[in-house]
Amino acid sequence: MTPRNESSDWGFRGLLLVIVLCAAWLLATPWVPFVSHCWMNRYHLRTGSFVGWAIQQPIPSMYSGRNTTEVRNLPPGASLVGLIDPFLLDPLFGDPALSLSGGDSVGILARRTINHFPTREITFANSRARFLSDPQTKWFVLETSYRGLRLRSVYELQRTDSGEWTITWEEQL
Repeated sequence: MTPRNESSDWGFRGLLLVIVLCAAWLLATPWVPFVSHCWMNRYHLRTGSFVGWAIQQPIPSMYSGRNTTEVRNLPPGASLVGLIDPFLLDPLFGDPALSLSGGDSVGILARRTINHFPTREITFANSRARFLSDPQTKWFVLETSYRGLRLRSVYELQRTDSGEWTITWEEQL
């Protein structure tokens, strides 16, 4: 039996390289705006390509900024004060006191802060069943902020005649 040549272990070298690259990416996040924008786009499902998104998957993503989400039954900026009783917008889930103030708070079904992967509100998890059980069009507002950077995305969710949901990106701020 011949001894194994330890210098030919390319699998170990490849794994070590991936670990070092992930650590370098994480360490660069606070100081390199490009890196911060990359992971913010990742959370918003706004990476330029699937390959760019897939490359970032080995990088840990927990607790990377503040992600706030809203699920709405009216588009952001809708103002119906004086036109409709706020209780009629959503008598079970909504807060009528919130809707009485008008402006951007009209039509909010739910608002929360999520540590990581905030788009799971509409793509996965029990909230998808909760908010998308009826055929009414919904809007999903996602805002991520980190060290002075901010990214806001609005998605319109519409149910097709076949019962499937389509997600359309509407705006960014």
